[in-house]
Amino acid sequence: MATSTSHSDGGIVLGIFLSVGGLFILACFLPCIDCGPEVVSSDPGFPDFQSGWHFGLEILLFGWGGGNNGVPWAANIFLAFGLACLWSRWLRMAAVQGLIASLLGLTTWWVRRHDTMMVGYYIWQASQLVLAVGALWAARRSTQQSARMVRPQVTGDRIAEPSGAGRPRD
Repeated sequence: MATSTSHSDGGIVLGIFLSVGGLFILACFLPCIDCGPEVVSSDPGFPDFQSGWHFGLEILLFGWGGGNNGVPWAANIFLAFGLACLWSRWLRMAAVQGLIASLLGLTTWWVRRHDTMMVGYYIWQASQLVLAVGALWAARRSTQQSARMVRPQVTGDRIAEPSGAGRPRD
C-alpha cells in the first residue's frame, strides 16, 4: 500500500530525491570498473568490458549487453522506477524499488572480481542504498505524523484536537 506524505514532508522527499540523483550522476562521471590493461580493439562497436577503465556513463549506456553484465545493470531500471515512486510520494514502493536495485547492484560482485571495482561503483551502489533507506525513513516518518494528527491527545482535563487547537470538552 502506498504512503502519501503531508506537505511538510515534501522537503525531506526532495532532499532524498536530490541526494540519490546527485550520487547517480556523480557515479556516471567516475571510473567504475577496471578490466585490466587496455588493448586496442579492431571492433569499433560496443565496448566489450574486457580491458581498460570504464566510466559509469559508458556502463549505463552499453552495460546491458553481453554476458552477465545485464544483471547488475538492471539495478538502474529499479532505481529509475524508485525515483519515480519517490517523486510521486509512494514512499513504501520507492523503498522496495531501492532495495531491489541495491540487491541487483550487489550482483556486480558475482559478475566481476572485487579488485576490479572502482570508486564510481561504490557511489552508484550508495545511490541505491540512499533511495531504499531514505524512502523507508520518510515513509515511517509520514506514518508517525499521520497517526499523531488523527489520534487526539489527552492532557489533563482537555483533549487536544487533531489540528492542535485544543478546546475544552463539553
